[in-house]
Amino acid sequence: MRYEINVALNGHHFFATAERSLTYLNIRNVLVTFMKKFPSSEGYSISVTEYKQEGDGFTATQYLTEIDENRQG
Repeated sequence: MRYEINVALNGHHFFATAERSLTYLNIRNVLVTFMKKFPSSEGYSISVTEYKQEGDGFTATQYLTEIDENRQG
């Protein structure tokens, strides 16, 4: 999973974090800090998007076979 924090100022995009910046382990600390640094009383709003990732496991042989089949078809 990856997370993105978006900060808006007076309803307009101000900045967003990079996809590699946040993990499940540090997002709480970052959010608490951002809420102090960018208070709603000054027109800021903060939102979080969680991007879920899925994966499929293959053996190397299975993966190479699939690549070869896709090239032919």
